[in-house]
Amino acid sequence: MNRIGSYLSSAALCISLTLSAPAGAASHYGDELGDQMRVQFFDENIARLFRGSVPISQDPFVTSYLEEVLWFMAPFSQLEDPQLELIVVDTPILNAFAAPGGIIGIHTGLLLYAEHEDELASVVAHELAHLSQRHYEQSREQQARNQPLLIAGVIASMIAASASGDAATAGITSSLALAEQSRLSFSRQHEKEADHIGMQSLSASGFDPFAMPRMFQRMQHAARFGQKPPEFLLTHPVTESRIADSQSRAEQLGKGSREPRSEDFYLMRARIQADNSNNQQLLNQALKALQKTPGLINRYSAAVAALGLNDFDQARKLASAFTPEQRQNPTIGLLEAEIDLATEQYQSARQRIEQVLQYSPRSYAARMLQGQALTGLGMAGDAVEVYRELALERPHDPNIQFQLAETEGLTGNTAGVHLARIEYFLLTGQIDMALRQVEFGLRTKRLNDIDKARFERYREEAEQIRRELDEMF
Repeated sequence: MNRIGSYLSSAALCISLTLSAPAGAASHYGDELGDQMRVQFFDENIARLFRGSVPISQDPFVTSYLEEVLWFMAPFSQLEDPQLELIVVDTPILNAFAAPGGIIGIHTGLLLYAEHEDELASVVAHELAHLSQRHYEQSREQQARNQPLLIAGVIASMIAASASGDAATAGITSSLALAEQSRLSFSRQHEKEADHIGMQSLSASGFDPFAMPRMFQRMQHAARFGQKPPEFLLTHPVTESRIADSQSRAEQLGKGSREPRSEDFYLMRARIQADNSNNQQLLNQALKALQKTPGLINRYSAAVAALGLNDFDQARKLASAFTPEQRQNPTIGLLEAEIDLATEQYQSARQRIEQVLQYSPRSYAARMLQGQALTGLGMAGDAVEVYRELALERPHDPNIQFQLAETEGLTGNTAGVHLARIEYFLLTGQIDMALRQVEFGLRTKRLNDIDKARFERYREEAEQIRRELDEMF
């Protein structure tokens, strides 16, 4: 079992012991560390464990879109100084969460359940309300006597709902569920408050406040007719009274004033469907829909389904029919570049990507594809520069560090490979692996003084993180 699994198993043991602890039991962890440092360690390290325990989405298009929705909604929340990190979990499960440190997690499955962008926004508004009202901080205060249970409870709301067969994670699911149950009466008040404030934010942003009761109804329907209730409902129970309350508040707030902007929502939904569906069936359905109702969304849905089947001729035929105006949307403009990359036509891909970068120079998706195209052309050094720039802009993105490490290897920069791998392992809570890369890096031949100092700093950082994790559990 790796160290992440060990930490999670330790959390499970803490739950089984502390659920039956006497009311006066004290937390030595809380006594030993100052509140401010404890909160900082807690926030950063829970994020590390989570990133290393779930499948993080590798689709930069979906991630960018969800970031746009999040940052559009943030100014309308009651957060005074939004410091947010979005983690997109690649799973068809309906779930979203807010966690310490300004983390908002969204499962890609949320876009499969939501029918419109305002329904997605209603969930984002709800989670931002949890952060603005300091619900986790209040939980800390109420459960200060029992820090291990609080840690496990947070992990339960984040990791257990995202489990995908990992033995270490699956083995603690039942214990984590006990932790969630122990917090349920307190969280119900939080849910009510998050509903009210989230709906105010939704209305202030111009989205339709009726989207929240609609989304609740979809969740309830999924719970009634599905084999298993959506994971979101395990930590966000939906009742008839909750739906009625949100409906009443929506009527008071009135219809949203924002013009519908759903094109990107449906494009992302199509990408996620292609990743999670039988592509042949999806392609047949999309082609039938396109024949009946020609349009951008149906055409794109068919194209990405064909691409998922490696039916490149069909995908290219569909993609080539988009108009120049439609290609101004980077998602559409980059589709043929994606097909080029899949068919190893790297020069064509590079040209298409550079066209998009002319009008969307900061596009995360375009630059990630640019790195792939440059690598395919044997220009690994240029690709490294692309990934390094992205890493500076997105310091918590493990996907970038993974690609950077691979590409540094192609340039022969052994020290660069180890440095990128260290960052990747630290971001994903794999501290022992990070320390191993430090040792490998220090053995690099002809290592210069600057890189040697960087490795030594990483050693100190990794050892500090390991001590913090050991103290938490």
